[in-house]
Amino acid sequence: MAAGNHGMESLIPIINRMQDAFTQLGVPMVIDLPQIAVVGGQSAGKSSVLENFVGRDFLPRGSGIVTRRPLILQLINAPNEYGEFLHCKGKKFMDFGAIMKEIEDETDRMTGSNKGISNLPINLRVYSPHVLNITLIDLPGLTKIPVGDQPHDIDQQIREMIMTYIQKDTCLILAVTPANIDIATSDALMVAKYADPDVLNITLIDLPGLTKIAIGDQPVDIEAQIKDMIMQFICKETCLILAVTPANTDLATSDALNLAKSVDPDGLRTIGVLTKLDLMDDGTDAREVLENKFLPLRRGYVGVINRSQKDIEGKKDIKAAMAAERKFFLSHPSYRNMADRLGSPYLQKVLNQQLTNHIRETLPSLRDRLQKQYLSLEKEVEQYKYFRPDDPAIKTKAMLQSIQQLQQDFERSIEGSGSAAVNTLELSGGAKINRLFHERFPYEIVRMEFDEKELRREIAFAIRNIHGIRVGLFTPDMAFEAIVTKQIARLKEPSIKCVDLVVQELTNVIRMVSEKVLE
Repeated sequence: MAAGNHGMESLIPIINRMQDAFTQLGVPMVIDLPQIAVVGGQSAGKSSVLENFVGRDFLPRGSGIVTRRPLILQLINAPNEYGEFLHCKGKKFMDFGAIMKEIEDETDRMTGSNKGISNLPINLRVYSPHVLNITLIDLPGLTKIPVGDQPHDIDQQIREMIMTYIQKDTCLILAVTPANIDIATSDALMVAKYADPDVLNITLIDLPGLTKIAIGDQPVDIEAQIKDMIMQFICKETCLILAVTPANTDLATSDALNLAKSVDPDGLRTIGVLTKLDLMDDGTDAREVLENKFLPLRRGYVGVINRSQKDIEGKKDIKAAMAAERKFFLSHPSYRNMADRLGSPYLQKVLNQQLTNHIRETLPSLRDRLQKQYLSLEKEVEQYKYFRPDDPAIKTKAMLQSIQQLQQDFERSIEGSGSAAVNTLELSGGAKINRLFHERFPYEIVRMEFDEKELRREIAFAIRNIHGIRVGLFTPDMAFEAIVTKQIARLKEPSIKCVDLVVQELTNVIRMVSEKVLE
């Protein structure tokens, strides 16, 4: 890291503390903090990319969706190596196997053990002399088919989760894409385009991988749920998107690139990562992509080689894997002349530099937003210095606020915009009134008895009585009006009944919103 960036790099821990504060409070970030979100499809190699940064095995692995909650991973350069979780305040995890177990347990505590997902992030800090200062958000992998008890819209939920992060201008997108797929169809890029190596200080948000199939008791819409979760991060302009895509699949179908493209159509916040370059078919390579000539991104692509499942099961350590990665790039005819710009160590340096530069770019607007919010809160706190429960002005203000809240809740209930707690058991409010008008009232009219013979007889009598002793040539309007007036009068009873039912429902709505205000 260049000395000139030292001041900016020192801001990364400050941003980390702000992220921790929002997580502890259990409230959404009202300020978009500069960050990097990692997106990619299932088996794109996101976990291996992150573990290469740390040089340790610490992320859960397995089939299906493994990352089921966003993981805010804060890498901090320090003399000693250990991990800390925000939810385990003060506890140091010296064993990285224990870190993996804690991620699994904390995920299950919130989502259950059968592949459900949650938007609530897990905050993990890893201190090590082998890392650069970076913060990343690891998001769930994009999926298509729900398994188990996953909801049927799991794909949509995952996409929306991702979009909440990468749509923000302050978020850089790291799009991980396999090199052996058509990059034009990469989900990672499409999502981004639509928002003894030392490890530097980096913070990453590890989000669930995009999955297609629900397993276990996952809801059938698990794909939609994961998308929703990812979108919460990548939709922010302050979020960089790390789009991870395997090189041995069609890049045009990459989940990570497609999702990134949806929030970052010009590729300004997206960093492409190509994994599995060593698994591409003979005679093919990803040189054009790595040279940023195909599906170009402003921040470019970096290729990496991860450990295979066989390597992991054979206990091949990450140092040996990185040495093999270096050897592969130096010996490959297509990559040897760009080997210094490939590999996990280079990716770490790129992310550290990109995040530092990104903070520099967004710092002025971030400072303005913080200052405005600080002044607003300071003004509000100042008012409480003179707070007296018996002050008539305070009582009047509280009453007006309650009335305004009641009005807003009443309008939402009738108009149908409603709150997040949607009633799934019965109709209420505007929906019930709609049914009264369009189902109950027509039914009451249809069930009215109608005697056609009697009506014809009444029409004949009306016409003859109006003509008197004369023989009429045309049907008089007065006869029509007399008959229609009599028929309309028959609608009075069902109409009044409908009005009474609507008034009753409005009364129920007022009672419901009043109870809410009183709470």
